[in-house]
Amino acid sequence: MKKLKAIEYETEKFKIEGKYAYLYCLNGYGKAKINNNFLENKLKVNATTRNWKTVLTLFEMMTTD
Repeated sequence: MKKLKAIEYETEKFKIEGKYAYLYCLNGYGKAKINNNFLENKLKVNATTRNWKTVLTLFEMMTTD
């Protein structure tokens, strides 16, 4: 975890909270260096990623009658 926290990119920021990692990509996720494969390799876990639009769509689907 310490090695991961030491990695910084000017256009990408991330925060780890418990079992979740939050990633902000100024230039978009498609151009991100910190991506799903990066996190899986560094943390030795299976991971999945969702962009914010998808998160909002899933939330709307769950809260709409």
